[in-house]
Amino acid sequence: MKKKNEEMMFLGIDGFNEIESLTPEASKKAAEAPKHKAPVDFKALAAKLGKSLRASKTKSHPAHSVGGKREHTVYKKRAVLAVGASVTAVMLSIVTVASALDGDPTKNNPPKKPAAAKAATPDEALKQQALGNAKGEAAALYIDGKQVGAASDSSKLQLALDKVLASVKEGHDDTTVTSFANKVEIKPYSGTDTTDADALVAQVRDLLSVKMDTDWIYEEETSFETEVTYDDSLPADYEEITQEGVNGVTKITYRLSYVDGVQVDAVDTKTEVVTEAVPEKKLVGTGYTADEEETVSGDVPSESGSGSAGGSFIWPVSHTHNITSYMEWRWGRMHNGLDIAGGDDYGQPFMASDGGTVVWAGDDGGGYGNYVMIDHGNGYMTVYGHASSLACSTGDYVSQGQVIGYVGSTGNSTGPHLHFEIRLNGEYQDPLNYVS
Repeated sequence: MKKKNEEMMFLGIDGFNEIESLTPEASKKAAEAPKHKAPVDFKALAAKLGKSLRASKTKSHPAHSVGGKREHTVYKKRAVLAVGASVTAVMLSIVTVASALDGDPTKNNPPKKPAAAKAATPDEALKQQALGNAKGEAAALYIDGKQVGAASDSSKLQLALDKVLASVKEGHDDTTVTSFANKVEIKPYSGTDTTDADALVAQVRDLLSVKMDTDWIYEEETSFETEVTYDDSLPADYEEITQEGVNGVTKITYRLSYVDGVQVDAVDTKTEVVTEAVPEKKLVGTGYTADEEETVSGDVPSESGSGSAGGSFIWPVSHTHNITSYMEWRWGRMHNGLDIAGGDDYGQPFMASDGGTVVWAGDDGGGYGNYVMIDHGNGYMTVYGHASSLACSTGDYVSQGQVIGYVGSTGNSTGPHLHFEIRLNGEYQDPLNYVS
């Protein structure tokens, strides 16, 4: 213990503490110290260390007595060795701390950038492409369950089939969808008898059936209707157009389906009124002229029927009960009655469904062609349209079942038929609720 104390005394308290602070353990603690502490002044520390070393070279030690003999024990060499080891530690610590203070150790030695990839020559590119093709899996093509060939690359086979669908769709809009109408399959193939995908599809193209669905949009003109107001205070030959009619425009979208270019289906998917039709309004007199009043006995002309309404309706034709169009939405607008036709209809007679007064008989230029309108006196009116000829006149009284005209195809009509309506206080009624 005394010897250790003497060593400490020889080096000096300050010098020993300075050396201890420069050991690797102390350096490590210094490096781990929080960054906010004041930085180490390595120049001052080195100067101070040099001063201690110079002092150690000249400072002598007192004589000691060991075993009754006096001898001079000099610890200078041991101290110098200790100081030398500490200097080495100091230098290592300086490097370590300096690196820590500088931040990122790779900052002054950034990593080298990887060398740019060398562009492949055209020949090398072809070789790479061939290598990629060789890695593709072979596949067999089946059409309707039958194998028709095999290709060396399944992905290229699928692409070749997609090209067939795309070629059919070419020139159509984005609503168009194509697909194979027959069963087309790609399955794994383990054989060696394969061919190029495009060549294979070209060989079997005639076996592939393609379906195409696409929208077809067109506009059609819709005829205006004529609204007739009857006034019995006006003479029967009085007629006045109080509002001109204007046709409307309707846009209709059909979804058309084709298989190998042949249309197989058409579905009305959307109807949009572009311009509303403006109805024509007409005022018609139903009274009598002075000459007619003089020849009439009572209220009913002698050549007319009873004119009385029974309150029920009968089927207006006797030759058929076949209905070709119901009261429903059709061609962009409401079809307000029944179309009755059964074949060989032209010229067949039709009858008054109930007794009443004929308030119109003729063709007013509207869509009905030649038609008859009967007022039954109880809020009900019936209409009979597209007649080839009429058997009554405006102002006539008719009885239920009386022939009032003959089936034809005048006005807006595509073939001989009778258009039959029932109205109650001006509102259209479904005739099937009254007749059968």
